[in-house]
Amino acid sequence: MEEPQIERWNVSIPMKLITKTESVDIKTPIQKVLQMLEKYPAVIVNKNNNYYGIVDSRSIHRARGALSTSKNQSIERYVERISPIDSKTNMNNVLMQFMKTRTKAIPFILNKRIVGVFDRSTMLKIMLSLRMLDNIFVKDIMNSPIIAIDSNSTLAQAKAVMENSRINRVIVVKDEKLYGMLTYFKLIKNYSSINERLPERKMRTYSQNDVLVADIAEKSPKVVSSEKSLSYAVRQLIEQDISSLIVTNNRSMPVGIISATDIIDNMVARRRIEENRIFISGLDSNMKEYESEILEEIKSFISKIEDMKGDRVEYANIHIRKIKQKIYDIQIRIGLQNGRVISSHVTDFILERTLNEALDVLKKNIIKDKERYITVKKLSNVDRE
Repeated sequence: MEEPQIERWNVSIPMKLITKTESVDIKTPIQKVLQMLEKYPAVIVNKNNNYYGIVDSRSIHRARGALSTSKNQSIERYVERISPIDSKTNMNNVLMQFMKTRTKAIPFILNKRIVGVFDRSTMLKIMLSLRMLDNIFVKDIMNSPIIAIDSNSTLAQAKAVMENSRINRVIVVKDEKLYGMLTYFKLIKNYSSINERLPERKMRTYSQNDVLVADIAEKSPKVVSSEKSLSYAVRQLIEQDISSLIVTNNRSMPVGIISATDIIDNMVARRRIEENRIFISGLDSNMKEYESEILEEIKSFISKIEDMKGDRVEYANIHIRKIKQKIYDIQIRIGLQNGRVISSHVTDFILERTLNEALDVLKKNIIKDKERYITVKKLSNVDRE
């Protein structure tokens, strides 16, 4: 069957696809916004009564450190600066913006005013209706290997694992069996202030070291078999109103995670447009002059990986931003053949060094993925025998 051609998907956005949300001032306390994010995919942030950006669970995770902040701290450090879309923006450009921004929603402007957001869940529904997910299986695009943590680990340990691994969620195990899932957003939503108290422990305060992961992990998380179709998995995400599923093998053991971000990345990878397979986003005016050098570094890296591992790199997405005008934050995600997605995330004080470190980490992760991929194929052959 011919692959869907996103370039033909050149229709504009009807207003009926826009989701209403809340708007807040940039000085609004983080606790208030966390409550809003229970209901909305993202919250619009204004500064001096003008649109400034959005906050969602992913932007809070990228800022990190929220777990130890005061509940009265403003949301300013968690704002993601995103250009809004309008009724003239076609769906193809919306898809690309989701891939580049890594957000759960994109602000929508009408008559010079932000009136809502285009939700990532809506994008998944459109993909289903256009049959863009046909002939793809969960095992083709899941993120693997997984990172797991024991249910008896403390809150501080879980936070350290997520931040050091640059991940948004971990699988929780108990007695070597799947117990649940814990997201970074769940951590900060329940324990954003070190001076807060657990409902069941109102007689005393707590610290990050005396709260167990088991106390807050989502029990019996949603799972999907690696052999299921991607369309089936996306329907589960939409119907359950969740952003990820734990992937299990034929022995019901967790072998990966599939998220809405992985699915969008895979759709971009399937375009297979050679000249557009490297995407660089997030550069401010001061970093723009280095864009061509960064592009050449990425091209060289891709060439070496393809020569070394025999894998075609379908696309590379590099998001670079500067934190507090002194720290470079680089996230790289590449799509390999068969839809596999590998990523790295590094922060440092020098742009060139940060990029090199991110590529080094990515190379190591690609090698690990290749070894796992070969092992899985061997096990599958044994099972068939």
